[in-house]
Amino acid sequence: MREVHEVHEVPTESGGGVASGMIVGIVLVLLVLAVALFAYFGGAFRPSSGPTQPGGGPTNVQVNPPANPPSNIQVNPPQQQAPAPQAPAQPGPSYQSPGQQAPNKP
Repeated sequence: MREVHEVHEVPTESGGGVASGMIVGIVLVLLVLAVALFAYFGGAFRPSSGPTQPGGGPTNVQVNPPANPPSNIQVNPPQQQAPAPQAPAQPGPSYQSPGQQAPNKP
């Protein structure tokens, strides 16, 4: 006897095109909303001929000078160090003794 094999294909839809389109649309709407809020709260729609100060009135800032430092400051100078040791009294090997003089040329 002969066996008959039948293959049935079931069409499936991934729906990836619809979901990605919705994500792009949501991102664009959020981007436009963020730019609009930045422009509104950043002052892009306010008239530029008005005062530039936030309160609309003059700003009064008082700066007090620093207090004078006390005049009796004690600063201890560094102590004097001992003087450097003197050179040795005996001449070194490179010196000539008074008895050894170089010969004079005639």
